[in-house]
Amino acid sequence: MRFPLMDPAFFERALASIRPVPYRDAFVALTSRCQPQAFERLVSSELLGERTIWDPRAVAEDVGPAMAGAGVAIREVNTGGMPRLSGLVPRAAAVFRGLIEFRDDRCEAAPPPAFIGGASFAPRVATDVEWGWFGDDMFVLPRWRVALTSAGAFSTWVFPVAELSDRAELLRELSTANDVIMRSPTMRITYATVRKREDLSRQRWRALVERALEALADPSANSLKKLVPVRRTHIEFENTIDPVACVARAGAKFKSCTRFMIEREERAFVGATPERLIRVKGREIETDALAGSLPRAADSDVEALSKELLSSEKNRREHDAVVTAIRAALESVSASVKVPETPSVRVLPNLVHLWSPIRARLRSRLHPLDLVSLLHPTPAVAGAPRELAVDWLLRNEPHPRGWFTGPIGWFDARGDGAFVVGLRSMLLHRNHAWLYAGAGVVAGSDPDSEYEETAAKLSTMTTALGL
Repeated sequence: MRFPLMDPAFFERALASIRPVPYRDAFVALTSRCQPQAFERLVSSELLGERTIWDPRAVAEDVGPAMAGAGVAIREVNTGGMPRLSGLVPRAAAVFRGLIEFRDDRCEAAPPPAFIGGASFAPRVATDVEWGWFGDDMFVLPRWRVALTSAGAFSTWVFPVAELSDRAELLRELSTANDVIMRSPTMRITYATVRKREDLSRQRWRALVERALEALADPSANSLKKLVPVRRTHIEFENTIDPVACVARAGAKFKSCTRFMIEREERAFVGATPERLIRVKGREIETDALAGSLPRAADSDVEALSKELLSSEKNRREHDAVVTAIRAALESVSASVKVPETPSVRVLPNLVHLWSPIRARLRSRLHPLDLVSLLHPTPAVAGAPRELAVDWLLRNEPHPRGWFTGPIGWFDARGDGAFVVGLRSMLLHRNHAWLYAGAGVVAGSDPDSEYEETAAKLSTMTTALGL
């Protein structure tokens, strides 16, 4: 294939077919086939703008196509001026209504244009100097996108109709994009040297968990059943961290996880999460209850560890709280909900989790963002009951968690979409990394055991950093 991203001849054919439109804010979306290696190469270079990655390849459950984006056609950032998540629904619908699509031959199976982004754990928790660039929620319609599906690799270029007046400039951009794909490496693995590391001490963690246990046992607040406190690690490096290299390392080590990256103003939220929040296809939805964990060493007997987890009364109670909350939320909007009678065990390189895949059929179609608002945050990342748990965490956690444990995903013009929970993740800014990990606390939890669990979870991101 001569042109690895998009053929200029196709560009000219597409523009010749576009008729004037009455919408000043309309956008053009051009889609053609491309080479599969364009996926990694598109995000290995910064020349085309800020990057987004949604990479579920090798993940067993359905969370949609793999997508890599560069540049911004539209960015919607909510800094608290509109309802979190649901406030974007009408604005995105208006964008999709005014989208003029043109597809090359053999592109019928290409995914439609989609917004990619996410949201904070709770409203107004992403306001500090680092997280503030991300807001309560932020979604991007990438200017350039490569999508990988079972039908092949497809590139999509989105730009405002107004830019059609300068065809020469568009051709220059197309030439640059093709050059980027041809010259960029498929993977850059760089390493950084640690200058300083600041962690929440075991003593401070123990005090935090003990406060949580006191709240759970308090008769005046006895409706609290579970809390999920989070600790943060800050690492300063001698040199700048490459976020794409972190995604590549996480993908090599944690193949069963969805890798993601969302970049803004030299900051990148990067993760490799095992937890699907929701997949929406028409009226069919799929979600997971993933709660109750044990650390796993490299030489662990997986079968014995799985039996220990399944027989753990504490972990089963923690898991059942999540299943109960998800079932109740889905039953309010669904014609049917299917939940396994007993959980399975999800095995990762460093942890084992209790896992229950849940299926439902909606009574009528709902937007993915409305369903995310209905489900998030689940008891797996906040506690139960949800509102009481979130309130306690916002008052007691020593550091704001920003987008950690927030919903990360995409939605398209058809009303389909997929979201994961932003676990096993970190915020990167130049030579700084902020890593996060939490643990579910219920009556009977041991602070030291929970500390070891968070250490195992943090290892996902230290591995991604090359440490």
